[in-house]
Amino acid sequence: MNTANIGVTDPDAGDTVTYAMDCGTYDSYFTMDSTTAIVSYAQDYDLDTGSVPTEVTCSITATDSAGFNGNAFYLMSSDDCTRFR
Repeated sequence: MNTANIGVTDPDAGDTVTYAMDCGTYDSYFTMDSTTAIVSYAQDYDLDTGSVPTEVTCSITATDSAGFNGNAFYLMSSDDCTRFR
């Protein structure tokens, strides 16, 4: 899986940011490191089975240590069964 450059800018010096990702029905296929925002497979994602789509849209939430947050959508698309781009 290629990694995306997911980051935030927080005007409050010294705040830490944690990340969370929600992919709805396909949540169990992916995992996101809460401190680096790196997305990885959590299990096999095999397009040949016909049970998973070629595109998945996930909601990403970044929350700072004061509890403020921002959201963005992340579209992952696959052109074969072993690689997301």
